[in-house]
This record gives sequence, C-alpha cells and structure tokens, in this order.
Amino acid sequence: MSHTRGAVTLVVLGVLFVVGIVAGFRLVTSPIPELELQNDESEATCKKVTLEPGSKLSRGQVTVDVYNAGSVSGLASQTQRRLSRYDYQRGVIGNADDIGIKARNVTIVTEQPDGAMARLLKDQFNGKVRVVKDDVATSTSIAIVVGDKFVGLDRESRSSVPVDEKLEICVPIEPTPGDT
Repeated sequence: MSHTRGAVTLVVLGVLFVVGIVAGFRLVTSPIPELELQNDESEATCKKVTLEPGSKLSRGQVTVDVYNAGSVSGLASQTQRRLSRYDYQRGVIGNADDIGIKARNVTIVTEQPDGAMARLLKDQFNGKVRVVKDDVATSTSIAIVVGDKFVGLDRESRSSVPVDEKLEICVPIEPTPGDT
C-alpha cells in the first residue's frame, strides 16, 4: 500500500513538473505585448499652452528631465525630488551615458539655450551652470545633467521669468477630486 501511494505521488509530481515546464516555456517564448501609454481614448496628462512674449513662465510650468553624470548613485532622482519641492514638474530620470552629455556641477540641455526655460532653470542652481544646445529632452521639457561636483539648489532663486518669444509648453492637468 505504501509503495502504491509513493508511486502515485511521484506520478502526480512528475505531471505537475511537466505542466510547469510547458507553461514556463510558453511564457518565455510568447511575444511581449506592446505597452501603449497614451492613445486616442486615454486622457491627456497635460494641456498644451502657448505663452506669448511679455507673459511669465513659472516653475510649475516647466517639466525637468534629470540625468546623472556622476558616480553618486541616486543623484538624479534626489535632484528631481528637490526641484519638485520648488514646484518644477517631474520628467524623465536617467543616466547621462544614455544621452552622451557630461557635467561637473550642472549642465542644462535644451534646444533654446537663451530661452525662458533655460534662464529660469539656470538661476535655480548654485555654482557654475553650463548650457548646451541639444534636443535630448521631450518637446515640452528641459533636461539637466548633474555631476559629481553638484553644488545644490539656490533657495533664493526667482520663481518666474519673462517670456521673450512665443513658447509652447505642456502644463500638467491636475485631476479633480471626482476623477478617480
């Protein structure tokens, strides 16, 4: 009797093992579904706004992508968290190796080095801030690269700058209490 029970147990475990192998193989070899972050039916996360010359660009209207060019782990996310405390919108966080830009303290990367976003953000940091013309950021954000010599943020910096030329930004849409 005990031999029969042991044999049945082994057969059941063998079947479960084979089923597990087959299911695992199917999962590993199946195509990865595409992740669709936003489509025509999904709600927009921001609203496009055009600022005319003479108007003001404020911190809350600027989305900042932060990249780490230093050896300090977590410097980009820590910097972005600090910027969000000053009302800047959170963008992408990454490694500067991915975009090929270097920084000692801070490098601002933008298509418009003399634009309102660059001027506002440049004023935000202590120490020498370099501005580089490139298009690594999304069309509605600005990128900064922080390095090992990062000095920190200037608490006394201005919270807005005048807009000199027409500027299109994407202002985040705040969910209303009934939207959840």
